[in-house]
Amino acid sequence: MPESRYSRQREAIWEYVKDRRDHPTADQVYLAVRERFPRISLATVYRNLLVLQEQGKLRAVDAGDKVTHFDPLTSEHQHFRCSRCGRLFDIEVPEVDAAIRGLKLPEVGRVESYSLCVVGVCNDCRKAAVKTKDESPPSG
Repeated sequence: MPESRYSRQREAIWEYVKDRRDHPTADQVYLAVRERFPRISLATVYRNLLVLQEQGKLRAVDAGDKVTHFDPLTSEHQHFRCSRCGRLFDIEVPEVDAAIRGLKLPEVGRVESYSLCVVGVCNDCRKAAVKTKDESPPSG
């Protein structure tokens, strides 16, 4: 991969995403970085996120919600997406890792990476639903 030149905008994007665990989208990164660089475009943010991905600093995550999320945790791991609030969580499923590594696919090709996103309802949303149900007046 060719060496890319230093960019203050890319550095600001990296500073915003490097310690995040909420898997921000390009739109979310754009809104945050725009405060420091008011003239930055969404296209510039997206292009720099892709450069950071090519450099191995970020991982693009397809969580099945029709938008790309970016994750600074680049090691192999899986994700859980809440179908109510949309948040993404990192999860470890060693059995999946072992199964993928154990695949023998000589007639198809060689696995280089994979992505698994489990969809369900997070504990916060489950608790909120129970609380709302408890607070609702009795029907009748």
